[in-house]
Amino acid sequence: METGRYKVNRVKRIERAVGSTFVGKGDALLVIRETDSGYELEVIELKGLKSVARAPVGGVVAVTRVGEDAVLLKTLPERGQTANENERKMEVRSLKDFHVRASFVEDKPGYVAAHPDGTRIAMTHDFGPLQVWDTVSGGMLSKYVSEGTGGVAYSHDGSLLAVKEFAGALKIFDAESPLQPLRSVVVGGEAQITFHPQKPVVAAADRNTIQIVDASTANVTAFVKLTEKESQGAIGHMAYSPDGMLLATTILNEGVVSFWDMATGEFAGHLLNLDMPLSGLEFDAQGALLLVASYEAAELYTIVPSTRV
Repeated sequence: METGRYKVNRVKRIERAVGSTFVGKGDALLVIRETDSGYELEVIELKGLKSVARAPVGGVVAVTRVGEDAVLLKTLPERGQTANENERKMEVRSLKDFHVRASFVEDKPGYVAAHPDGTRIAMTHDFGPLQVWDTVSGGMLSKYVSEGTGGVAYSHDGSLLAVKEFAGALKIFDAESPLQPLRSVVVGGEAQITFHPQKPVVAAADRNTIQIVDASTANVTAFVKLTEKESQGAIGHMAYSPDGMLLATTILNEGVVSFWDMATGEFAGHLLNLDMPLSGLEFDAQGALLLVASYEAAELYTIVPSTRV
């Protein structure tokens, strides 16, 4: 599909993939695939798109990369396992042999972010706190009490942790001790945030703009104006390209993927319209591939500048 300044070409579609993420050094793809007998994990090398490992797994609803050698699985409770239907067991699994390294239970888990070195996981709750967990012991490291927390992200160097409260504040923490925020700024009511891949800069979406926040000062340094389509539908996911020059976004529940030129702050086009809710959006480590995940499939696209005048 070609629109605006870029075009995308689909190179791979993996059917019955209910969750997916880039893993390792960003050079492989992990897919949660639904099978006739349950679910399985599959690792696919991006070079040649070859399947290199598979393992059966229980009911899984989401996956997050944890460092270079593990993933976090949000699992469904087994029938009769818990009386609390909102509880989810979180499992940290090795990519080497898929064994469970650590596990913990979350009540109403929302957004999740893994520290770049894979040692801890930050998780938010729609009507509750930010909690940080150790990926080796499965123990809770810290808890920040709030009436509701949404988007969460670690900085590229792992020194800062940003959390978006539903009340409107973007709060910046010392990632080593996220008990009280270092600084905060009001950025609106939407939940989604993401850190720049090379700078202490946070992109935070509201209904009309994406605000660019310097996390070292909590000052808003720029506004990226949304199109009418994004304003009406709300931003669902955001992902920077590895060089930080592009920001990809989705529209919540619509399957629309858009690009934004971060050098100019200008809209660069609606790249895809899959007409279904999307569960994830990521660039690979080289910025050559874009992963667009739904609850039905994982799709990989190449991105090239448009030749259209």
